Amino acid sequence: YYPLRSWILMLEVRALPLWLLLGPATTVAFTKPLTTRIQSCNAKDTARQRSICSLPSDSESLEIQLTQQEGSFEKLLRIGAQHFVSQALMIFVKAGIPDLLGDSTRSLPELVEGINAKGNAVKEDALLRTLRILATEDIIKEARRDDDCYFSLTETGRLLQRSSPNSFSGLINHWMEPPMWNAWSSLPDYVLSDSRRLPFEAANGVSFQDFYGNPDNKSSLDSANSFVKMISETEIQACVKGFEWNNLSGKRVLDLGGHHGAVMQAVQLSHPTLTCMSLDLPNVVEQAPPCNIQLIGGDLYDCTTFPEADAIFMKHVVSCDWGDEASRSILLGCNKV
Repeated sequence: YYPLRSWILMLEVRALPLWLLLGPATTVAFTKPLTTRIQSCNAKDTARQRSICSLPSDSESLEIQLTQQEGSFEKLLRIGAQHFVSQALMIFVKAGIPDLLGDSTRSLPELVEGINAKGNAVKEDALLRTLRILATEDIIKEARRDDDCYFSLTETGRLLQRSSPNSFSGLINHWMEPPMWNAWSSLPDYVLSDSRRLPFEAANGVSFQDFYGNPDNKSSLDSANSFVKMISETEIQACVKGFEWNNLSGKRVLDLGGHHGAVMQAVQLSHPTLTCMSLDLPNVVEQAPPCNIQLIGGDLYDCTTFPEADAIFMKHVVSCDWGDEASRSILLGCNKV
């Protein structure tokens, strides 16, 4: 009874998972106000605690054991249900809700109207349940006024606004969109069998490189690139302080795959005698804000697009994104310039 009660209460807080698992009709059994059921449970707890006082010591030990098991039970439930939150985040970003909210507080009908204005056909009840999942994870805040639900962004939720300079919306798209999501579902077969096909290829029929290199998948590539650009100030400062940049005084340094040039901008500020440059795909460079270094549109596979340089810097490029043959091609191109 005790673990089951906690499970039911937790599942109601995460209303969408319950709805998905059991169906809308089943949730009717749980439509009593939460406060009413908590009060009822508290009354039962009081009665149960009185009866425990008269139980023998071995029953008290059993009570402690059940309580410990309950904690482990809830932990496993939370771990197993994390993909619910992931997909709720995907809905949140795909619908553009972070930007609809901005710095304001909006009612559920206002959000539905804003999302439908983009050509969607929102199921209001399902959206409400999705938003409440995110409220339990501190992505948004929920308030009730005049029987309406109102939502606003938390500090964490603001990081999902596309207008944010360090937006995580692309990262969420990259991780949760079908090609990457389905690849994770192929991981058990890869680990537990003699198959040599990587999970991404098994799920999508093509390699990671071929999929994101296909012009038809440009939106997926844009999301992947926005993920690659994610670099913290701690990482940037580690790059600035971790190399003897003074030995290159007066030289030209090129960052290959440098996205919008965040690392080279920091190096340039710290070492003004250097000439720092950053190269990435033309469509990536076109989206970059103005900065203090030269941004160059090019191709890692075509060294003729590289400018002349005295030193080449790469971070999270060769070892992360490419196989051996592709990496060899990139490094040979580096050698030529």
